[in-house]
Amino acid sequence: MPKVETLVTPIGKVKFPKTVINDKEHQVIFVPESIDDAAFNQWKFQLVFDPKEGKELLAKLDKLAKPIKGANFVPYKDDKDKAEDGSLVDTGLVAINFTSGYPIGIVDAEKNPCREKIGWGSKVKVLFSTKPVNNKGKVGLGRYVKAIQVIELQESGMDLSSFGKEEGYVAKATVSAADQPDPWETEEE
Repeated sequence: MPKVETLVTPIGKVKFPKTVINDKEHQVIFVPESIDDAAFNQWKFQLVFDPKEGKELLAKLDKLAKPIKGANFVPYKDDKDKAEDGSLVDTGLVAINFTSGYPIGIVDAEKNPCREKIGWGSKVKVLFSTKPVNNKGKVGLGRYVKAIQVIELQESGMDLSSFGKEEGYVAKATVSAADQPDPWETEEE
């Protein structure tokens, strides 16, 4: 049985960030100042990076996952993106899914603790631990986030990379991405 290992990723981009605090979903990764430990809290995201830059990490994950008997999921996968026709195409990058049920440490590029909202497209490194899992039919190598080092911050939970600058309406006053409401946030009833 593989032992628990602590590893660090190369710099990659965040996709599908999600924080759930007290059953309320946010499409960014963040840790509020106070958290009710008895409530359901969860952090999930995918990190996408060039496999050439993460060659040693991927080899280590393969080595840790190999002895797990009955494994039905892999520790990383090829990243896919939607083509114009709606089909999925390989991007040439690698994707690792991360999850945590415990608050994640967040530091800036100089390793100073911070409380940023990490949105889609942020460039980060991830410190994580691995552990064999066998839970509800999922068998394989779990990846659990301990800390995120923010290299380049994208605060908005929205992926605006498909937009280009256009002629037209220009706002008289702008707000920071942190002050904008999260368009995917569900209203409490």
